[in-house]
Order: sequence, then C-alpha cells, then structure tokens
Amino acid sequence: MVTIGGVLQLALKWEHYKLQSDDQGITTVVKERYRLPEGEEQCLQARACSVFDKAATKVVRDMMSNARIQCVCLYYKKIKQQDMNKKLDPSEIYLLEDEYLQVDISGLP
Repeated sequence: MVTIGGVLQLALKWEHYKLQSDDQGITTVVKERYRLPEGEEQCLQARACSVFDKAATKVVRDMMSNARIQCVCLYYKKIKQQDMNKKLDPSEIYLLEDEYLQVDISGLP
C-alpha cells in the first residue's frame, strides 16, 4: 500500500511506489546507501538511476508473484485442508477474487 495524493492505494507495480511522495524515504535511503563518488559524470548518475529502476521493477513484480503463490498455498492449507504436493503446483493455480480474500496474508514475511 502506498499513499498517493493523501489517498492509500494498492501498489502492484514499481510505478505505484514511484508516484508516492518520498515521505517514506524509499529513493532517499537508496541514494544515501548507494551513490556514486563525488564529481562523477552526470551520465553515470543517469545510468545508475536507470539500472536501479529496472531492478526495482523486477523486485516488485517478483514480490507480487511470490505473494500470489503464498496466498494459494495458504488457501489450500487453511480453507481446503490440503497440503501442496507435486500434483498441486501453486504457481499454476489461480484462485478467484473471493478465494484470495478468504486468506489472511498479513503475517507473511
């Protein structure tokens, strides 16, 4: 969840995180921790920002995919009372919206 324009919204892509104000310091922390030495050329800074943007896009996409798989596993375990096995590949299972909503994922790492 991100706050954009004072409204809490679901963040499904890196673009959603980029739209929020930097109050939470996502880009600030990254720029402080990973920065080019003083006096480096501006083109290197632009390249570094581009590389970070591409990596962040992949991380958020993978995060959403992993959350979906975790949700499927929890649904089968808690609601259907079934454990996942080789026949039940959670990456190949897509639940309906109301089925996803039956699972509490707040405790997931």
